[in-house]
Amino acid sequence: MDEQLKSDLAEELGVEAEELSSETILLDLVNWDSVTALTVMVILGDAIGAALDPADIESLETFGDIEKLVKEKTN
Repeated sequence: MDEQLKSDLAEELGVEAEELSSETILLDLVNWDSVTALTVMVILGDAIGAALDPADIESLETFGDIEKLVKEKTN
């Protein structure tokens, strides 16, 4: 994942980029809520150059899921 994208996501999630790992559980983050999920959807959509389906975001459980989604959508 691009470091700038990770930094942008970390800022939105209210953590330092270094704190995010593939195992980070999104529901454990204080800032993770429906509004943050929508904002993450927009950030990811901008980064990959395509709109994401809300179902893609609903299925995210870990930061690793975000990384996998970005990889799938950019390949």
